[in-house]
Amino acid sequence: AVVSTQSTGMPSPFDIIWTTSKMKLFLLFALVTLAAARHPRPRPPHHGPAIFVRHHHNVGRNETYEFKFAIAGKKELNETEVKLYKVNRDSEPHFEDAKFNITSETLSGEEEIKEWLDNFKEKADKEREDKDEGGKRRHGPPRHRFKYAIIGTASIASTSCDNAGPYRVHYGEIRHDDKRRHHHPHPRPPRDGFYIDIEDCDTIEFF
Repeated sequence: AVVSTQSTGMPSPFDIIWTTSKMKLFLLFALVTLAAARHPRPRPPHHGPAIFVRHHHNVGRNETYEFKFAIAGKKELNETEVKLYKVNRDSEPHFEDAKFNITSETLSGEEEIKEWLDNFKEKADKEREDKDEGGKRRHGPPRHRFKYAIIGTASIASTSCDNAGPYRVHYGEIRHDDKRRHHHPHPRPPRDGFYIDIEDCDTIEFF
């Protein structure tokens, strides 16, 4: 007997299964695309100007103390929007106005701003070397050229244990997203955050 290999024109079971699978995949892809169009991803949070502040301050008790910080950006800045908050860990953490006197000045020349930031970072690196932290440079050159900057000076006449704890420099009102509580066995301050340790006072490591 001779077996004919001529096609009968009818799809084989394999062809039917393969076609059905492709249709299911296409339908699934269409549904995912439709869902993404109806529910687009939320936009990333707006990032304000860059904040430069030394992250750790060791201060004697009953001592006059001051430090500097910078707020830099590519858009014009307003000195009235410069805020210094102390983080209160006893509630949701909310932020209270820090008991420091704040003065500020505005820089508007790119070279002048770059020079100030370079000096600030050089001093920060030198302090780390003096503390025998291996002399590692944690600050590289600025990745952006800033057109505007506000240089702030925070000062206090006499420090006390009430001044110990975490702080944040902020530009404008602090948003709800910035008020989230962060628990970590070795907490690390955000870019705009820093700690003040007062001699003979309890250290509050919390953000």
